[in-house]
Order: sequence, then C-alpha cells, then structure tokens
Amino acid sequence: THKVIGMIVTKFGGAVLGNAAGVQSVCATICTLTSPQLVVVSAFANVTNWLEQLAHRATEDSTEAFRLLQELLKHHEQIAAQLLPEPAYADWLNQAIPWAARLDEIVQGLSIVRELSPRTLDMVVHYGERYSSSIVAAALQQETTTPVIPISAIELIITDDAHSQARTVEAKPA
Repeated sequence: THKVIGMIVTKFGGAVLGNAAGVQSVCATICTLTSPQLVVVSAFANVTNWLEQLAHRATEDSTEAFRLLQELLKHHEQIAAQLLPEPAYADWLNQAIPWAARLDEIVQGLSIVRELSPRTLDMVVHYGERYSSSIVAAALQQETTTPVIPISAIELIITDDAHSQARTVEAKPA
C-alpha cells in the first residue's frame, strides 16, 4: 500500500519580504501550517530590479556597479542581523560570502567585456532569491523544531535555454 501525503506549497513574494518584520511575518505564517510543506520565496522587495540595475551599470560604470553591489550585500546583512542570533547569523554570513565573491567576479567580468547577455543577467538576478531564501530558512529554523531543508530551485527545475524567458521542461528518465 502507498500512503499519499498532501503537501502544502506556499509562495511569498518580494512585497511581503521587504524587511526583517516581513520575514518574521512570513515565518509566523509558515509555522501555523501543517507539514510537510514546500515554501517558495521571491527576492526581497526591489532586489531583482536592484540586481538588474547593477548588471547594466557594470557594463558602463564599474565604480557605480560595485557601490550598488556593496549596498545590496549590506541590505541583506542588515536584515539577517536583525533576525538571527549568534551563531545563526555567523553561519548565514559564511554561506553568503561565496555568493558575494561570485557577484563581485561577475561585475568585474561585465566591466571588462561591457556586454550583458540574457544568460549573464539571469545569473546575476538569481542571487536575489538565493539571499532571501537563505535568510528565510535561517529565520524559520529559529522559530521551529521541525527541520528546515533549503533546496535550490536550480537543483529541482530544468528549463530551456530561453534566458530571461525560460520555460520548464520535463526531465527525461535516466
């Protein structure tokens, strides 16, 4: 016999995830729902636009792009610091440091080639969801004894190559 388990899927958009209070509200909502559940979060409010602007500016003015990048990183660090006690904040920061380094490399590359392809733009903007989902997962783990297992959409979803307009494709059996 097979037991079918229903799963609750919730999606929280950037507007509600605009600040630490928004993340706390989302975590409180999640904690009221039964398990198992899959939680999907967007980038925090205005972060996708921020990342797009950063990418475009990198092709024109690297100094301005690096300034935008530092502001973006500081924005996420401030939200995480408001939500997470030590050592959870330090753990989150250790997770986020390589992302910041990679974004720095991408901005450097864009400032050299002075060209922004749809593929590279997708590479830049996906960091908005990486940062927001990692902060939400860490904050949620502070609120519940239920294990919180972050899974990147990159590991779950296969898309076609239509960057910035990608559609999901069905996986072929192995």
